[in-house]
Amino acid sequence: MAREHPLHHLQHWRDQLRPGLEILRQASKGLPRQAGRILCTAMRLAVPKGLNHLPDELLQQAIAELQ
Repeated sequence: MAREHPLHHLQHWRDQLRPGLEILRQASKGLPRQAGRILCTAMRLAVPKGLNHLPDELLQQAIAELQ
């Protein structure tokens, strides 16, 4: 029986995170402070919905709210 590499599972997580991180990078123009504002707004929007994650749609909503 072949052993699976311990980092194999990270590939799955990285693939799922990539779209959201790219949305955040583009919207913030690479500026950490702007990225922080977007993330804080997205987290504020997630709380009433009972979410413990930030779907891409919520990031888009946070970006629109800050514009």
